[in-house]
Parts: sequence; structure tokens; C-alpha cells
Amino acid sequence: MRLKDYVKPELVFPEIFADDRQELNAIIVGIFNKLNPGLDHKALQRDLDSQDRVACSDGDCVVGVPNAFVQGLSQINCYVVRVCPRTEDPEPGTTRIGFFVFSPSEQSMDHLKLIARISRFACHPEFCCDLVKLKSAKELYDRIIEEDEQHV
Repeated sequence: MRLKDYVKPELVFPEIFADDRQELNAIIVGIFNKLNPGLDHKALQRDLDSQDRVACSDGDCVVGVPNAFVQGLSQINCYVVRVCPRTEDPEPGTTRIGFFVFSPSEQSMDHLKLIARISRFACHPEFCCDLVKLKSAKELYDRIIEEDEQHV
């Protein structure tokens, strides 16, 4: 299992502005709905709001790996977001990286393998610092895939 099979460049969002988890979830659900019209985005919103999955927290970098099952989705998708603070001097722990794992509802537990894989390298402080500093979707994508390949 490799991340590049589930994370695509068009699913990487380097500048999402949100003040809290609920706002971030609403933004992600909106993006998901645009990319997957006709799927149940309300159930997705409920699933995301009912959990708080933090894989790692190291100073200014909090890495979350929330997941949800989506009826009608054909394959596992992993959205990557870099959440940007709206202020010049944010509170510690507000800069976050999110790996949102969405799985078909009829899928086996493969999403757990993906979450475990992300969690293994997401706690490396130098990796988290790199992700927080990168500005473009391509840079984020390339860095994530590079890190993942080191852990194959």
C-alpha cells in the first residue's frame, strides 16, 4: 500500500482557512461534494463532526487523520489539507495538516491500513515542519510521496 495510490495532486489543498474543526470539516465536505456530486455529503459531515482524530501534535504542527465511509464512493480517497491560521500570531497548535480518508461504505478495512501508514510517518517532527512551510499543492504532494516512499 502506497499513498500515491490514494492521494492525487488534485486532492491536495495547501491553503484552507478555518478557525476550528467544524469549519474545516464543512469546507472539506464542500470540496468533496463538488468533486463527487450526488454522494451523501450530509452523512459525511456527520461522520467527520463526530470524531477528532489526531495522529500527532508537536508544537505548531497538529496532524489529523479523520476518516469516514461514503455510500457510493468507488475507491478510497485521501484529501490532504494545510490549514492556515487567519492571524499573524496564531495560538500554538493551530497550524494543522489534515489527511482526510474517505472510504466506500462497502469496502473492507483497507482504510485502516492507510491511516496507520500515514500515522507512522506523520509524527516525524522534520516532516511536519516541512509540510507547514510548503505553499503549493505540488510541493505538498511531492513531499508527502517522498516521505511515504522512504517507509515502503
